[in-house]
Amino acid sequence: MSADDFESLDKFFRLLIDKYNLLEEEHYREQGLEHLSPADLRAVHTIGLTRKERMTNLAKHLRLTVGTLTTTVDRLVARGYVLRDRLENDRRVVEVRLSHRGKEVFDDIQISKKSSAEKLFGQLSQDERKIFKEIIMKLVE
Repeated sequence: MSADDFESLDKFFRLLIDKYNLLEEEHYREQGLEHLSPADLRAVHTIGLTRKERMTNLAKHLRLTVGTLTTTVDRLVARGYVLRDRLENDRRVVEVRLSHRGKEVFDDIQISKKSSAEKLFGQLSQDERKIFKEIIMKLVE
């Protein structure tokens, strides 16, 4: 495969990611979530998937330093989306979970992700989606 082929693949892959991100952003605006940054949305989504998570584990999952995550979580706590708990037996350990308001945002994020995927991949036939999934699985393994 030539360098031009790899450059072309890179270009198309980035276009696909950009299109998907634009679809998500459009849905976030429709849901009234434009006041949340991408980092806020990622944190709410990840906390929502795990229900309750230690800050150190959440930072690893999001590939952030604990300090960077602390800034994001502070903002989400101040806005009423996230609750912070300290473990009774080890006060150094901080766990975070979504508040009722945070769960509503998590639900909106889930709807946005599903809608974006349907819009983007709905253009493909069932066979094309199957092949696309197989290719993606091969690349991420």
